[in-house]
Amino acid sequence: SELATLESELKELERSIKAIGDIPRTPSGGPRVASYGEPPPRTPPRSSIDDELARL
Repeated sequence: SELATLESELKELERSIKAIGDIPRTPSGGPRVASYGEPPPRTPPRSSIDDELARL
């Protein structure tokens, strides 16, 4: 029964690989950062107590 389970899992994986192969790839090939919009604004680093004392 374990062999039958493994065979069915293998067939399912092969179908998945074929389905993924049918999907057209993006032309850039790099990370698609632009598709997610602008990155969130960065907050300036908080000054430490030592920084504040140095300003005084």
